[in-house]
Amino acid sequence: MKNSYEKLINWNELSRLITGNKSNIRAGYVPNRYKDKINNLFCYIEDWHKGNKRNIEIENKVEDAIILNENSNKNVQTHNEYGYSNSQIEVIKKTVAKGTTETELAHFMSVCLASNLNPFLKEIWCYKDKKGNLLIFAGRDGFLTKAQQDPNYNGIRSSEVCKNDIIELDIPNGKIAHKINPKEDRGAIIGGYAIVFRKDGEPTIEWADFKTYNKGINVWTTHPSAMIKKVSEASALKKAFGISGIQSEHEFSVKNGVAIPIKTMSKAHELNDALS
Repeated sequence: MKNSYEKLINWNELSRLITGNKSNIRAGYVPNRYKDKINNLFCYIEDWHKGNKRNIEIENKVEDAIILNENSNKNVQTHNEYGYSNSQIEVIKKTVAKGTTETELAHFMSVCLASNLNPFLKEIWCYKDKKGNLLIFAGRDGFLTKAQQDPNYNGIRSSEVCKNDIIELDIPNGKIAHKINPKEDRGAIIGGYAIVFRKDGEPTIEWADFKTYNKGINVWTTHPSAMIKKVSEASALKKAFGISGIQSEHEFSVKNGVAIPIKTMSKAHELNDALS
């Protein structure tokens, strides 16, 4: 409206007269230069002015809402398709997915989403092998979480086995006979086993040889029995519930950020020992 008539009249003065005392305009108390136009414009201008005041109120509220929303966005970020905020994705890139490209990170996050495993709880993480291939890992806790999500999960049993224990493994038939005499020295740990039970099928048994998996450092020296049980449990859970695309952390060692298969390392050590 204002743009249409600004060349014809002094808008500010006319608007002031209207809002000040509209009866004066009807009575003819306006400058002569406005009389020819005022009869046609009066109703329209008055309606416009009322509407414009309302528009200004609305615009002010909208502007306040926009400012509030912009301030909120500085502190609260929307979640992406993986269920994490952009700041959480940055944390993941700097912790459990170091050195990944955008494509590799997207693949890793997709596996997290599909497996319903939480990278912040160290249920899932990734490294690259010596060829630069991305490998996604989980530990016993991650595989156990995944198995417990299945309604057919029916428990797990495991134990370390020592040299002086009496043990018989019948893996094809899913049977283990393990006897321990607590009054005698059990001897050195030689391995561990785990049995995973499903409500809809046969139990799965996995055996882990201590010599193969013992890294000889950190918790392997302080809690060797717990560690060898974790190895067998992770393997049994993975096999019993067909968890694919995720490697067991116990099958690899990490050297300078590169994942190396533990059995390959063991064979190399055995070869070195034989040649020395």
